[in-house]
Amino acid sequence: GLRLGETVYLGAGQKQGKSEVVNTLAAWIIKEHGWNVFLAKPEESNAKTYKLVAGKAVGKIFHDPNKEFDDAAYEDAGKLLDGKLYMLNLYQHVGWDSLKADITEAATVFGCKAIMIDPITNLTNGMSAADANTKLQEIAQELSAMALDLNVVIFIFCHLRNPDAGPPHERGGEVLSSQFAGSRAMARSCNL
Repeated sequence: GLRLGETVYLGAGQKQGKSEVVNTLAAWIIKEHGWNVFLAKPEESNAKTYKLVAGKAVGKIFHDPNKEFDDAAYEDAGKLLDGKLYMLNLYQHVGWDSLKADITEAATVFGCKAIMIDPITNLTNGMSAADANTKLQEIAQELSAMALDLNVVIFIFCHLRNPDAGPPHERGGEVLSSQFAGSRAMARSCNL
């Protein structure tokens, strides 16, 4: 069901497992399709991301110091991910203009067919709610055009705003597209 030229938005409350989906999806795309994958994860160090994706690729745990480290499995994962997994070294520091250039380079120079940004809301840290929504609208429109122009699929992971009424998301609260940060922009600009 992956379609090049499209953007896909996935959201959840904080600490609800978005990054687990990113890591699993990245490993699956590499194993299943042999595509090059580009990850922009400003809330996680590249060393940790690599261990998590490698673990998903071979069904092992490499990031937990309390688990026995399987050197042979880690080597197998390395062979699988070598030349396929690209990560941006930007722990907690990312701006849209530089990320946009990095995405273009990943697609054109490194041949990445899947791009993942986790979370997009990191691009608006420190902005007022109104400014953040305006910026996310701009980013959503540009990402949609980039996916089509570069013939890649772009996955955008984002936080949800708390529900106006009822239980919070972590307690089973209903998820609505209107709860995505910058929701109107994403609804207009995304494919899924």
